[in-house]
Amino acid sequence: MRSAGFTFLELLLGVALTAILGVVSARLLQAGLKTYSYTARQAVALSTGAAALRGEGTRPGLVVTARSAKTISSLSPTSLVVTSPSAVVTTFTVSNGALTRTSSLGSLVFQASGVEPLAVNYYNIDGAGLIVESTVAAWATMATFNLNVRGLPGSSRSYNLFSGVGLRNHP
Repeated sequence: MRSAGFTFLELLLGVALTAILGVVSARLLQAGLKTYSYTARQAVALSTGAAALRGEGTRPGLVVTARSAKTISSLSPTSLVVTSPSAVVTTFTVSNGALTRTSSLGSLVFQASGVEPLAVNYYNIDGAGLIVESTVAAWATMATFNLNVRGLPGSSRSYNLFSGVGLRNHP
């Protein structure tokens, strides 16, 4: 007659299966957390990049301001200085990780945080129809923006965003 209960072999097999399932579950949870963290960093970087390049709400960004500009007033690689058709001069600069917009009307507006270097390149089309880097601010007909944006606050991971624009008020 067999007594109720499990044999040692059955208990050992049950413990082994439980351990394997536990390890697999832990690995899946770890992978999910890693994916979530990576996605959160990217979402913050893309949101910051959109605020810097396109703008947010009523605050126009680099691309929107450059597109509607009459002229580019400076060829600085670390800032964008443009003059609007209504003669308002707008300057975008990066300082201590913050992108700010200053207007000749006297307003300083915070644009985005987590922006490290800002690299602006200016181009125009020469007589042969080739795109060349501009050497005179008034001749610039295109600008490219290269932003390095941090992910989550305190994160060492950063993302490189690139955009360009043709100036609307040029022939």
